[in-house]
Amino acid sequence: MENYEELCRAGYDFIELAGTQIMAMSAQELEDARRRIDSRGVPCNGFNGYCADKPAMAGPGFDLRAAKNYAEEICRRGKALGIRVIGLGAPLARRLPEGFDPAAAAQQIREFIRVTAEEGGKQGITFLLEALNSHICTLLVHTREALDIVKSLNMPCLRMVLDFHHLRRCGEDAADIAYVMPYVAHLHIDHTLPDGSRHHLREEGIPFYRRCLNAARGCGYDGTLSIEPTVTASFREEAPESLHILRAILDGPAA
Repeated sequence: MENYEELCRAGYDFIELAGTQIMAMSAQELEDARRRIDSRGVPCNGFNGYCADKPAMAGPGFDLRAAKNYAEEICRRGKALGIRVIGLGAPLARRLPEGFDPAAAAQQIREFIRVTAEEGGKQGITFLLEALNSHICTLLVHTREALDIVKSLNMPCLRMVLDFHHLRRCGEDAADIAYVMPYVAHLHIDHTLPDGSRHHLREEGIPFYRRCLNAARGCGYDGTLSIEPTVTASFREEAPESLHILRAILDGPAA
C-alpha cells in the first residue's frame, strides 16, 4: 500500500497486494486501505505473497485446520477490498526438511490446496496455484507438477498463475506454455538478475518479455498481468518506465 499513490499516478490498471501485508493489518488499517482504494478507483485485483512459513503447506508443521482458518480470514479481508483472485505461491511454506517422506508431503500439499480453494469458493474468490522453483522451495517446482494438481482437483475456484520468472529459473522454456494456458488466470513478469533478484522491467530485457507475452497471446490469453518485482526501493522512478515498456510490447504486433 505504500506504493499505491505512485502506482495510480503512473497509470497502472490495478494493484496486487501481498497477502502477508494484508494479514498483518489491524481492522482500522484494512478499512483505511479499502477507503483509499475506493476513493482512487484503481482496484486491488488480488493478492500475491499468500503467507510466510505458516500455515505450512506440507511438512512437520502441517495443520489442516490452521490452513482452513488462514484461508477463511484472508478471503474475508480480500472480499472487503473487492479482490477476485489470490495467488498461492508461498515458498517458505513449501520447504521440507531433509528426509521428510515425499509421499506424505504430496498428500499434504494436495489437501492444503483443496481446503484453501474451498474457502475461496465460499467467498467468490479464485485461488491461483503457482509453480515456483527449486532455488526457493522444495515442492511444486515445475509447472506440470502444479498443473497436475489443478487438473486432478478439478475445482471451479482453483486455477493457476503463471510466473515467467519461475519458468526461467527452473529451466523451462517461457514460450512453451500452450499446455498450461487453458488453466491460467493471471500472469507475473519481472526483470530477473543473475543472482535471482527480481526488479522492474528494463530495456535490455525487452526481447525476453516480448517472447513471453507473445507466447501467451498466441494461446489466446486475454487476462490480467502484473509486474512482480521484489526490489522496489526506486519504485517512483522505475514503475512508470516499467509500465511504458510493458504497454509498448502489448500494443505492438503479436509476432
